[in-house]
Amino acid sequence: MELVVNENKRVLTVKFTNDFFNRTQYKRGLSDVPGEHEAAAKYIWENHKVKLYSAIIFCQRMRDELYDDPLHCEKTSDLWRSRMEVEAIEDTKYDEWQKDIDEYLKSDDISLIEKWDEPDDSKANLEFKMSVKDKCYENIVILKYPILIYQLKESCKYKLDECGYHEEDDKGEAIPVDEKTAAEQYRREVINYIFPRTGTSLKRKYLMPRPFSHWDSRNGFQQFFFIEDLEGNIEVHIGGSGGSASRHSQGYYAHIFATLEDMYDIEIPTTIMHYNKDNELLLYDEVDRFVAVDRELTGNYQGGKWDQLDKVFKNRLIGFREDYEKGKMVITKKY
Repeated sequence: MELVVNENKRVLTVKFTNDFFNRTQYKRGLSDVPGEHEAAAKYIWENHKVKLYSAIIFCQRMRDELYDDPLHCEKTSDLWRSRMEVEAIEDTKYDEWQKDIDEYLKSDDISLIEKWDEPDDSKANLEFKMSVKDKCYENIVILKYPILIYQLKESCKYKLDECGYHEEDDKGEAIPVDEKTAAEQYRREVINYIFPRTGTSLKRKYLMPRPFSHWDSRNGFQQFFFIEDLEGNIEVHIGGSGGSASRHSQGYYAHIFATLEDMYDIEIPTTIMHYNKDNELLLYDEVDRFVAVDRELTGNYQGGKWDQLDKVFKNRLIGFREDYEKGKMVITKKY
């Protein structure tokens, strides 16, 4: 991996030996190796004779002014659930129906198309059963609708303010209204209750070269783990903190890369970058050995133990925090 950087250390492009991202040639299999990271590290090295390298990007919060700039932010109109749907979902106790759903999925009422060479629990049939299960949950929620509508209608028999709350008399009691007023209030309130809501979402654009532009907006950092075999095929795994899968990847591959360095006395270079508040990717440092972000190393990846982190990642960690008052990213070195 080679960076093209200008005089201000802004990263313009990233070059790979075989331009694999244009061909989307991602290998699979290494991530499915069973066992702990020590066994995976040994398998990767001895079976693939690979070239390894890593990249870290710390992401700063974008300046507020750029959210109005279409070059830096994408605005979309979104369709949201109605208030009634949200309340019905929150009020539904799925556990009460779990036994009924499980029995239904096992019954002859479920029509399954079995392939000649696959048993009843084939992947296709399991996926179909999951879709049936999801539909069961949807229809259970619908059972709440008549109850919620009835409660709304009863509520409209009393005087409501502009926000839909009951007005009270001097004694703190709700004020009844006549049938005509109740019908008018119900008509107004039911529209706001059952009609879908809409909103505008602001989505920051991550103006970085591939593969770094593949960014989860929940992440304050992402670490990219590259594995390149002798044929030039490159596999990349992305760690972070935004989701369970990325947290697992961060711990799993950080352990593998650190273990590979120690086990085979090799050096895995790490490029450290910073995506700033102006949506610019800047080069921070280039290290000739492996460095890992000091977060998500254990937890989702169960093979990593807290009492062994100091040993596995000694002089290999880097941390960060965002200073909101000064508007800058503070990077702490431990490598």
